Amino acid sequence: MTILLKRQQYPACPHCDESTQVRKHGRARSGLPRYRCVGCETTFQTRYIYWAYQTDSNESVGR
Repeated sequence: MTILLKRQQYPACPHCDESTQVRKHGRARSGLPRYRCVGCETTFQTRYIYWAYQTDSNESVGR
């Protein structure tokens, strides 16, 4: 009998666009999963609560 293990799919790193070196890195205070890229040594989330932390937001936050 052969047992097949399901390989987890991790998101691509938004800094270096590499997905093979991304590992789990715990959870944020909001409960969302965090990831760490071993290649460029950065941490990131796939979704953020505060919109200004999104990597594709080009608008600046006014104070």
